Amino acid sequence: MKQLMTRKVFIIVVLIILVTQKNLCEIRLRTGVAEVAVSMACSTLK
Repeated sequence: MKQLMTRKVFIIVVLIILVTQKNLCEIRLRTGVAEVAVSMACSTLK
């Protein structure tokens, strides 16, 4: 249940990043999303 909630929050965060950083170049955007995904995964594992 908690993991499902975390996944929803993660998806929302990614969507917000995608919408707010549209004017950045795509490579930089993907790097940012990857960094968020990695940090989220690490905090979930802890």
